[in-house]
Amino acid sequence: MEQTQSPDSPGVTVLASASVLFGIGLLMFGNGLQGSLIGVRATVEQFNSTVIGIIMASYFVGFLVGSTWTPSILRKVGHIRVFAGLTAIASVTILAQDLFVQSVVWGVMRFLAGVCFAGIYVVAESWLNSFAGNRTRAQLLAIYMVIMYTGLSGGQFLLNLAEPASADLFMIASGLISLAVVPMLLSGVQAPERQVPLDLLLTGKPVHRDQVLLKMIAHLRQIRFKRRSRLNAQLLCCRLIHRCRRGTAGGHEQEQGDQR
Repeated sequence: MEQTQSPDSPGVTVLASASVLFGIGLLMFGNGLQGSLIGVRATVEQFNSTVIGIIMASYFVGFLVGSTWTPSILRKVGHIRVFAGLTAIASVTILAQDLFVQSVVWGVMRFLAGVCFAGIYVVAESWLNSFAGNRTRAQLLAIYMVIMYTGLSGGQFLLNLAEPASADLFMIASGLISLAVVPMLLSGVQAPERQVPLDLLLTGKPVHRDQVLLKMIAHLRQIRFKRRSRLNAQLLCCRLIHRCRRGTAGGHEQEQGDQR
């Protein structure tokens, strides 16, 4: 007798989510390329190191904003529309940075890119969570993380395709991000219901939030402030991390109390 795979088997789960995983892979290649390209191009344009630090840190400020804003809009319009909209905006921000080589414009565009990619992560992880059951959820998310970090690291090698001072690399990054939405729109994958916990990133995943705040600290250290100002910035970020952890612990205690 032939043995058929159960709907909750790893093979069936990965196959069902293949379009989402492929789209995330394209997105991460584009994001990895533009993240490195901005720093290199800013150096070519002879931006001040203080300005470069602020521009790069703006992405993570937007990431924090996007992680809190996306779940509410996700409930209203659904996964596919939010993913397509945020992907389009993220693609435009890259092209705008090549058209307007100004520090203020770059800072605003990096902020918007952070908002978009935070929202994309929320949509993708919520979507993948709907595909998986209790038996396959960890395996599917592990594959997702491998694809995500492979794309982020592999995208940096695309810097060798053209000169950073030209528009070619900006167009390549924009094209990769724009193409990422095609597999989801053309596949027959059904989007999950519009019910996403508001605390998906605020209380459910404290590690992601801490990583964002610590990356902000790393970029703020590049800014040549006085020692006192730099210390105050680091203390502020540490206080934010402490408050986030306290809020997460309180949320888990409340959840356990409700279950009792």
